Amino acid sequence: MSGYWLFTTYTCFGRRFKKLRLGSGRELWEYLEEKAGGDARVKSALMAMRKGLRALMKVIPDEAGRVRALHVTSVESLQRPEIIRHVERLLNNYEPPQGCVVVVLPGELLDRPYIRDSLVYWLIDQLSGNNLLSRVHVVINNPVLGPIPYEISEVYPLSQHEYPEPTPNYLRSLSRQLLRKYLTKLRDRGFTDVIIIVRDGRDKFINGLMNMGFRGMVILEARSRQELYSLIPWVIKEVSNIQCGN
Repeated sequence: MSGYWLFTTYTCFGRRFKKLRLGSGRELWEYLEEKAGGDARVKSALMAMRKGLRALMKVIPDEAGRVRALHVTSVESLQRPEIIRHVERLLNNYEPPQGCVVVVLPGELLDRPYIRDSLVYWLIDQLSGNNLLSRVHVVINNPVLGPIPYEISEVYPLSQHEYPEPTPNYLRSLSRQLLRKYLTKLRDRGFTDVIIIVRDGRDKFINGLMNMGFRGMVILEARSRQELYSLIPWVIKEVSNIQCGN
């Protein structure tokens, strides 16, 4: 941890600093975020950390030993280095599989890590059994972290995080923005059709994803896990009717 963060913390807490167990940059961020709601000085310290985010990312590794779940509870949570790192990698470095159809599932109705969820497993099995998997990119839209490709859903913090339910709209807003950005990336990579299933807020998704240039886009609503199960056969049939390369 750099001297800057030590000085900021000491300024805010005075002698109490010696009593804190801040073994890593991650623990420092979590402590400040927890206290920021009721102390303007702590809020200032957290804002200072956000300004020096690049430096902080160097002292908060992707994963260090046994990692506990990341808790997303506020707008400040969305600025955590682990989340910023995930977003940058997703939009700039991650290479999605080839295909022409994007299937987006609602993360609220699935268990984490998503790759182990029985419904996701069934969808992948059905696509594979019908020789359709090569044309489909399965994405889970997490209500706070945004789009999570099925293939990397076991990576921290995508596999280990918690968020309040029902999820406030100010947390969901980032998710919708990231989904649009990621779909734009997929469109530029040659994907032509999108099937999106949401738990609620269908109208907001329609308004936010209009005029993206896809050949086809369908947005459906499933309010429960059972409803989501019932839509899978329709998704398989719809994908089978889509021709790639046209």
